[in-house]
Amino acid sequence: MRQLEVLGWIITLTATKGFPPSIRELGDKLGIKSTNGVNDHLKALASRGLLERTKATSRGLVATVAGKSAWYTHRGARKGVSP
Repeated sequence: MRQLEVLGWIITLTATKGFPPSIRELGDKLGIKSTNGVNDHLKALASRGLLERTKATSRGLVATVAGKSAWYTHRGARKGVSP
């Protein structure tokens, strides 16, 4: 569940700002004090195929098609809307 919140912020901020958030911005937005904590969520999302990470890039976070689908399904279920 928490991982989907992280993924949701990546998708939302990328859509609104035109670029993904930094790890620190994600932590601030979600109340995660440690960048290692955010990084653990990002690693888990990447291992599940929901997120692609670009090495050596500070904002190298891209939600995959599967990740976007998982987020929109989760968001719709939370609102009581059929996906």
